[in-house]
Amino acid sequence: MCSKHYNIWVSLIPKQVKILQVHSWLLISVMVIVWISPCLATPGPDSTLLVINRRSEESVRIAQAYVESRFIPKDLQCEIEVDPVVTINHELFYNQIVLPILNCVDRYPERIEAIVLTRGTPLRVLINSEAFSSPSPPLTLSSASLLSVAQSRLAGSSLASPQNASEYAEVISCTNNMPCWSPKILNPWRFGHFSPRWFEINQGIQWAPLWVSRLDADSEENTLALIGRAVASDQEYSDEQLPTEGITVLMAGADPARAALDFEYDALALALQELGDEVLQVPFDRDYSTEQTISALITGSAQLGQVIEGNTYVPGAIIDNLTSFGAHPHNFDPNQAEVQASISRWIASGASGAHGTTDEPLNNSFPSRAFLLDYRKGASLVEAFSRHIPFLAWQNVIIGDPMMAPYMQRPKLEFEYEADGKTRFTIEMQTNQRLISLSLWNSESLIAQLYGEEELIFCPEESQQVLAVAQLAPREAEVITEVDPEIFGDGFVGDYAKGWRLFTLDACDAQHTTQSDMSPTADMAPLDISFQDLDQGLDQQGIESDQMLSTEFDASLSSEPTSQFSPESGQSHHHNGCEQSQRSFPFNLLILILFLIMRKLSHQKQN
Repeated sequence: MCSKHYNIWVSLIPKQVKILQVHSWLLISVMVIVWISPCLATPGPDSTLLVINRRSEESVRIAQAYVESRFIPKDLQCEIEVDPVVTINHELFYNQIVLPILNCVDRYPERIEAIVLTRGTPLRVLINSEAFSSPSPPLTLSSASLLSVAQSRLAGSSLASPQNASEYAEVISCTNNMPCWSPKILNPWRFGHFSPRWFEINQGIQWAPLWVSRLDADSEENTLALIGRAVASDQEYSDEQLPTEGITVLMAGADPARAALDFEYDALALALQELGDEVLQVPFDRDYSTEQTISALITGSAQLGQVIEGNTYVPGAIIDNLTSFGAHPHNFDPNQAEVQASISRWIASGASGAHGTTDEPLNNSFPSRAFLLDYRKGASLVEAFSRHIPFLAWQNVIIGDPMMAPYMQRPKLEFEYEADGKTRFTIEMQTNQRLISLSLWNSESLIAQLYGEEELIFCPEESQQVLAVAQLAPREAEVITEVDPEIFGDGFVGDYAKGWRLFTLDACDAQHTTQSDMSPTADMAPLDISFQDLDQGLDQQGIESDQMLSTEFDASLSSEPTSQFSPESGQSHHHNGCEQSQRSFPFNLLILILFLIMRKLSHQKQN
């Protein structure tokens, strides 16, 4: 959920208000009422956590290239130390990877929505068979998929922890009555727009997912080229060049098992054609080639020939091949034999993103082909794939830059100096877009969060490089195209775009203040309220209905600017780019007050 709205309304409550003896589920219900405005987010250099394995020279070099390409601040660079093996046991994975990454996420818990791993970090996690009640075959999961549920909780602990291993899968009977694994944990986020504080309770799980992708290929050189193509795919908005046009190829699966999602092709082709794309539906041909450049290709086959190396791909082109083992560790090692059709071959041949599985996943584990429609409408790589993968804590892995979104209508940022030395930022955007916020980062951390219209003013205290990230939303939620809802659900509506640029700004001596039209007023300055107590209450699975959650908030009012600095922590107080509706504050506060009064009266009557 989004903490910013919570901070705004709670700042109106007099100091030292105590919220006592409230049912945890009822408190959540009130929060849902109060948080009226949606959180709007998409991966950018302000919301993507880069994981760097210090024990892998490859990881360090690849991470450095990504930092330079995407301007990742130091606060969003997360260092771990683990042996650079391809498969790691579950306990080591949890202690050496999950826990350190969660500590990094906690630097900006209301902002982080995507995590990017690099070559040189483990690809698979070996699950302890003792977690299951009956003898079972070996089970490995994708480290990326298991990490995506690390922030979600079951029975009071991280869903990625070894104690929850038995929840990931179950043994079923497959071909020739051989035992095999089937996934159990359904992806809770299939519709709507994701945000860093997205929250839901279902399947007995307190969901707070994180979307994870990998920068990986069959060599360090090809991984670095992968990063370069992702950056090049943004060229329309970075240097005003039109993107290279390509065609979409929907190729039939080679056999019934690998053609399990071909029934979606007709609706997908129609939707893409309505957007002006050229779409070819072709029969299976392992050596298919075309003189036209490919922007996306979907098929299903264990063996592929020149259909991979015999074609050319535009920057930003993405691929999915419905077959097992496409992302098997051997497929990322040039010294090993290929296991089925390797997705790293696509990357080496010029694709910018791909989905594959690290083991035998069953064909019901592959993403709906609607991922391509979301991507074409402006979703990022990690959002498009993650939304349509049916199961989490499983064997799926997304290869590519999570920020890559070649069809996103990104804003363009410029600046100029005012007469008094202040910096005026100008945001150029499409007519169907509006600005929500502008966040400013130095090389280390967040330094300011501004809310306003197209022109915003900032006064830096010293000369420095500043990363400016603009967050947009559609002016209205218009459906770009209509498709079969039974296949594609509600569809991807609108484009919640981000744009960013690195500036070198001179120091300003105009009292070091920051201005913007939509900044909260002095008596409504957002506070940085911790969610620790609430999280602890939510962790108590299976609590009795009369158990209470006791929480105390110090809601002292503040007249500080929206970008605050804490001398105790040495870190800026930070708030994410959610829409605010100040007109709703009195109504929200009234609901909260009435709720507290009713609860108080109820307890007095019971006593």
